[in-house]
Amino acid sequence: MSRPQKPLDLRKVDKVTTVVVEPKDILESLLIFDARCLDRHTAHELLRILPELLHIRRAWKAHFLEYGCISCHKKNARYGSGGFCNTCHAKIMQRMLKRHRKLTAGRNIPQEIAELKDALLLRYNAAQRLLGGEE
Repeated sequence: MSRPQKPLDLRKVDKVTTVVVEPKDILESLLIFDARCLDRHTAHELLRILPELLHIRRAWKAHFLEYGCISCHKKNARYGSGGFCNTCHAKIMQRMLKRHRKLTAGRNIPQEIAELKDALLLRYNAAQRLLGGEE
């Protein structure tokens, strides 16, 4: 038997204020992401599109050189990436790979990507047909 659900209270939602963020601040907040868990090709494409990601990668390495690994705090270990030593980075990547395999077990990822791509291109394709452009 589950707990009874509380009724939805929208009064808190009405109190939420919207904060307008400058475009330069948006980019800075995105730079925290450093693509460490992406495959090599995707990571290189992101670096090509957003060269500012190189700065955050260099910042992680500088942090490692000054303070050591952000996981085990060893200073004399070999650098892996993302502020981790090689050992911690490998351990975390193995955990993430195992978790990813578990999450995607039984799913048809290429089909899901194709369906998502079709859904994203739906408006573009409709506009192309309406304007008489080629597909």
